[in-house]
Amino acid sequence: MEGLCQGLLSLLGTNHVSQQWQLLRFYRQMMERLLERQEGANQQLREILKAEKDVAQSLLNARELACQGGAELQQIEAKFQKASEEDTHLKASLLQLTRELEDLKEIEDTREGS
Repeated sequence: MEGLCQGLLSLLGTNHVSQQWQLLRFYRQMMERLLERQEGANQQLREILKAEKDVAQSLLNARELACQGGAELQQIEAKFQKASEEDTHLKASLLQLTRELEDLKEIEDTREGS
């Protein structure tokens, strides 16, 4: 850019056609490089944006799976709680039946002993 500015200043002081053409070629080359770099930067930005979008989608999918897993875990916990309650009830019923059976055996033993 400094060379471009110096070239423009020299053009103002002189009227040489060859210097003008040389300066125009230099300016054109600078613009082409700028456009190439700008296109490269745009391509990198597009790639970064795509990567960010992919990561965001992955995070959304992971969150959805976590929510589904949480819901399934709650269902399993509810089933476990219900089974635990049924187990407690069955144990109490078994204990009651065992006592009744023992009482019946005592009554039978008492009748046989009399």
